[in-house]
Amino acid sequence: MQTESERRNTAIKDIVVGALWCIGGIAVTAYTYQQAQQQGGGSYFVAWGAVLFGGFQFLKGLVLLFMWAVGRGRHPAEKEN
Repeated sequence: MQTESERRNTAIKDIVVGALWCIGGIAVTAYTYQQAQQQGGGSYFVAWGAVLFGGFQFLKGLVLLFMWAVGRGRHPAEKEN
């Protein structure tokens, strides 16, 4: 069983890691698309797996953080004392 602090830390970790995966997938897709365009066309890599995985993990982290905050009777945007 996780403590409140561990639940919050897990949620924040999911948000950060999910955002990094999603941004990384978008960056790889944009880079390979740009390279294909510079060569006058051709194929490029769409990193949809990284974008989808990252987006899911990011949203999961947001939900967990919201649930943690609501369980404490606080709004998620309020600062902890």
